[in-house]
Amino acid sequence: MLRRYLTIDDLKRFEEVVLEVLGDLDPKFELLPGERWLASIQGNVLKYSDRIREGVAETLAALGACDCLVGCATTEDWAARIAPPTGVPTPAFLWGVATVPGSASGGRHRR
Repeated sequence: MLRRYLTIDDLKRFEEVVLEVLGDLDPKFELLPGERWLASIQGNVLKYSDRIREGVAETLAALGACDCLVGCATTEDWAARIAPPTGVPTPAFLWGVATVPGSASGGRHRR
């Protein structure tokens, strides 16, 4: 695997990418719920595609699961610092889910 080539500088650069790509607020949530289907027609779209967002999220998850030692920290610790902890309320539109109050699934649906 490539983990032996991973450096602190690589993690710092990837952190910037994670925050830029996954921190992009979804502009469709600025529209009323009944108008969100019009978002892409009106140009209210994310700066980065779903594929790029998913790839960055999956890479972040893989680094977190790797638990490789890089410098004086593990990639698990590094990923946990960036990603929101489980169970902590986070604006849903930051992580690619829409909150639907009163829904049977606890209010969270994948986009």
